[in-house]
Amino acid sequence: MLAALASALVLNVVFGALTNATLALIGVGFLGALAFVAFIAACQAVVGLPGTGLAALAFVFIGNAVSGGTLAFAFLPDGFRQVAPWLPNGAIVSAARDVAYLPDASLQHPLLVLGIWLAGSLAVLVRMDLLHLAERRHAPEREAEIYPMPGTSHVRQRRARRRAAAAVLPSPGSTSPAGAR
Repeated sequence: MLAALASALVLNVVFGALTNATLALIGVGFLGALAFVAFIAACQAVVGLPGTGLAALAFVFIGNAVSGGTLAFAFLPDGFRQVAPWLPNGAIVSAARDVAYLPDASLQHPLLVLGIWLAGSLAVLVRMDLLHLAERRHAPEREAEIYPMPGTSHVRQRRARRRAAAAVLPSPGSTSPAGAR
């Protein structure tokens, strides 16, 4: 929130570049920053520290290149032209451009994109928290190790426990040694 506030105020007050759309730009900046942070947290919750690299790849290297800030979406190569408007980077640039220079333009698509990324990231975070909670219930003595572990590790452990339990149980239709007389 502070970054969005500071950026909008500096660009509007100091440089006079934003045509007095300060509050709307603060809102767009805040929603964009929230979507970015939630996605990074979701990536880290799923795969651990490499999730930061995954988020950097998605947002910095790909997202910034196709954001529409330096080159309009229409001039991007075919594959990028379809993906770019659905990335948060492109949504933020489009919303900022529309708020500052096209006040009558609709913000539906950029806000929808940011909302989808935020909701999807929060859904992943909730799912990972439920997975941590289930693991903590299964092994309360390991509580200190459970939360730092990425979700993929918990899923591997859960599958291994199920395989081990299935190997111990007799298959349906077979007679057990205890039932034989």
